[in-house]
Parts: sequence; structure tokens; C-alpha cells
Amino acid sequence: MNYHELLKKYKEGVLDSEEKAQVERDIEKHEAISDYLYENGEIPELQEVFNGTKEEQGDKEEDDFVTLINQHIRKAFTRLGLAVLAVSLAMVLFIQFCLPGIVSAFFYNPARKNAEYDNQMSMDMAVYTELFIPCMRRYTVNVDEKGYGKYDFTVRQNESLNGRFTSVSGEITRGKLKYYNDDLLKPPTSNCFVWTQVIGDLSRPLTEVMEDQYNMCVAGYRDDSLELLQNLDDKEFYIGYVSLNCMMDYETFMEYLDNNPVNEPWCAVKTRDAEGEGVLDESGEDIKYVTFRADNLGFCCDVTTHSSFEWDREKYPELFWWGESTEEDDDMAIIDQLEGKMRSEAYMQKHFSSLLNYMADQKQFFKMMNSNQPVDELSLRNAAEYVKENGITVYGFAGIMTKDTILELSKDEEVYEIYTVVLQ
Repeated sequence: MNYHELLKKYKEGVLDSEEKAQVERDIEKHEAISDYLYENGEIPELQEVFNGTKEEQGDKEEDDFVTLINQHIRKAFTRLGLAVLAVSLAMVLFIQFCLPGIVSAFFYNPARKNAEYDNQMSMDMAVYTELFIPCMRRYTVNVDEKGYGKYDFTVRQNESLNGRFTSVSGEITRGKLKYYNDDLLKPPTSNCFVWTQVIGDLSRPLTEVMEDQYNMCVAGYRDDSLELLQNLDDKEFYIGYVSLNCMMDYETFMEYLDNNPVNEPWCAVKTRDAEGEGVLDESGEDIKYVTFRADNLGFCCDVTTHSSFEWDREKYPELFWWGESTEEDDDMAIIDQLEGKMRSEAYMQKHFSSLLNYMADQKQFFKMMNSNQPVDELSLRNAAEYVKENGITVYGFAGIMTKDTILELSKDEEVYEIYTVVLQ
């Protein structure tokens, strides 16, 4: 009879007194062994534990029992060790290969693939810089993924008129952006155009409006700004922010550019109506002023910048002008065709509205880039609706210019004032 059968009979209570006593002694030994292992964490040689008992009983069946327990304990510890090893290995592999991707999925991923050679941040940056940063459009971003929502990036400059290439590097850590040089890709100062905070009838020219109003433009009063222009460096390139004396419809503005060409022109578009606000005069009476607050949103009027991105063309029609060309197409023929479209206000309404709606939809990117800017997501959507309903009205433009070009423009009757910054 083997020991399993013996234990079964013990449970059933059919053993004689001598066999019953023997099983109970064995159970007591097993409990003592278990307590010892629990307290000491080691597997002793059970023969040593049972040494005294064997001398007293000299029973071969007891030797077999001890050997069997030793075997089972070793197997149990071996299985436990293998299980712990497997779990530890699985955790290491999970932490190394899976967890970084899971964490990253909750935050903005600039490295997400777009077309064959581009990534998500390149496309987002192309839209953002066209809308907010005149003459500084950037559409190539190299991204190095570090895991756990962290990325290193470099925003590259693809073309340069002054021979300087101002690539901008930084890092994104779980949706928070940090430039190593944050002076290069900043939107211009909010009062770079004279129309920034004009009070009264917007149909009047600035030469009339500014007779009764303090000049809020960073360039100061008109005569002061002209004096500054005379002192510009002949060898430098500048970004000139030109405040038009009268607001123009888009097609009239394009005709104006034909006669006054500048490099990489960008037009500032009226995206809201003037709004009334009450103030008290000296006598305490309430006076309502109608004030125009410029958002300084606009778009490039130059088709030579190539962007080969993929996007939802139905949702964002004409977001990028070059999107429909193929390798077999002749570039000059495409440029001629696009320049024709660019002169159409209806075409550019689609382009500008798509830029605005696309950026409003990129909530993570826009929040990351726009933390210190007054324009929010709702402003972009409202601007898109305003342009759809009212067309494109231009109150100013920017371009890359030399001192000679700036001085020549300043003499034009359509120009009220020019504010300049050195091109980086």
C-alpha cells in the first residue's frame, strides 16, 4: 500500500491504532518541516532533521517518506523560481518596449509619420508659422524619439536670403515644449501694425484716423518711424511690417504687390469687425468707442515654397498648394497655375480658412505652441467663419526687404508706416 492510499484510509478512519499513530507522527513532522522552511527560507537536508527519529524507529518507509517530501519541496521551489523569473522578464520587456509607447500615446507625438519623408510636427509647424510668423515659414522638423512622451527636435530653415540659417532646436516632454533658443520662432509683437487698436470707422484711411488717436504701433509716430528707417543698415535684410493706409480687398492688394514686389510676401487679414466698448469722459458721461483689435493672422502670398504633406483634402481644401502635383509634373507649369489661383480671392478664402480650422483642430500642438499668445482655438474658428462670410480684407503685409526697398515703400501713398526687425 503506497502512502497516498494510507492517507486516504486515515481520512476515512479505517486504519488500526498503530497505523493511525504512524500517520499522525508523519503529519507532525511535515508541519515542523514547513514551519522551519518558512522561518529560515532554506531547504535543509531532511535526513538531518529526521536523523534522531530514524535511529529511534529504523523504519524504511519513513526514509521513503522523507525522500518524497524533499523531492516535492525542491520541485515546488524550482517552479516558484521559474515563475518569478518569467514574471520578472515579462516586466522588464514590458517596461522597455511597451510602457514608453503607452505613455507617449497620451501626449503629442511629433514623430508620427506623414507621407514618405515628413512627420506630424513638420506639417503642424508649416501651418502654424504661415498663420502666425510672417516670413519665417518652417516646414521641416527632424524628430528624435526618446520614449515616455519625450522627443528632441530641430526645426530647420530650408532657404535663406542673407546666407544665415537659423535652425531651432528644443525638446518636447509630455506635451510641454522647450526651445533652446526661444527668440527665433516667436510671432511678431502684437502691435507691429498701426491697425492694431484703431478707434472709429475702419473705412477711413489711417492718415485721418490717427489725427485724433494715440499711435499704438511699436514703430511709434509716423515721423519717428521714418527717421528710424533712414538709419537702417544698407547691407542687412529686414522683415518689414507695412501698415496700409487704407484696408484693401484681396485682389486689389495683389495688384498692389505687382507694382511693389517684396520677397516672401505675407498679408495680414481682417478676421473680425470693430467692437464697441464704453468708457467715461472727463464729465463722467459714458462714451462708446468702436475699436478694431487685429489678430495678426495671415498667409503667404508666395507659391514657391514646396510642401509635400498628406492631409484630409475634403476637410481642409487647399491647405497646401503643392499637394496635388506629381513627379511627372513640370514645376514651372505648376507655379504658373498656382499663381493664377493665388490671385483669386475665392481660392485663397479656402486656403486661409483651412489653415485656421486645421490649427484649431490640432489641440495638443496649438496649446503647446500658443501658451503665451492671446489667440485661442475659438478665435481661430471664428476667424475662419468671418473670412468665409466676408471675404479677405488686408490691413497690412510683411516681406523680406532691403533698406532701399523699405525706403521706396515708405514713399508710397498707400503705405502709412513701416516697422522693421532684422532678419535672423
